[in-house]
Formats: sequence, structure tokens, C-alpha cells
Amino acid sequence: MSCLVLHLRGCGGSTGSADPSEAEGDVAAGLSWLRAQAGVDPDRIAAVGLGFGGAGVLRSALRGLGQAFEASVAICVDPVSFISGSIPL
Repeated sequence: MSCLVLHLRGCGGSTGSADPSEAEGDVAAGLSWLRAQAGVDPDRIAAVGLGFGGAGVLRSALRGLGQAFEASVAICVDPVSFISGSIPL
């Protein structure tokens, strides 16, 4: 299993401002980068997010259904406070 730890824009000391609409793209870019690395099995990637990151993982996974979500597993911890009303469940 491969893991990439990243701080979304505006979180954890990273630059920019936190924006849930940008989190999905940040997660997708991170997963694409990870898949392209030597020694990474693209069938053994998990996307895990907490809070704001959980919202980004959830949005990316839901939008990727029927397309290519680039992780085998999506784990989202407490994304609800960040996506209130923005994704119909």
C-alpha cells in the first residue's frame, strides 16, 4: 500500500486559503502524482482524509464514480462539517 501525505491549500501551514471547492482538485492531483511514482502499485492506493481533507477525498471519490477515481479505497473522517449541503447524499 502506498501513502502520500499532503496538506491541502491553507491547511497545516501550506500556502493559499482553504477552499472546499479546491480540495477535490488537490486530492486528485496528489493521487495522480502518486500513481506516476516508480514502485507504486496503482491498485494499492488508499485516499484518507480528515475533516477538510475528508471532504476533498469524499468529493473526489463521488465525482470519480463511473470515471477513474485514482485510489482503491477512500476513507473519510468527519467530512460532514465541510460539505454541509454541497453534495446530495
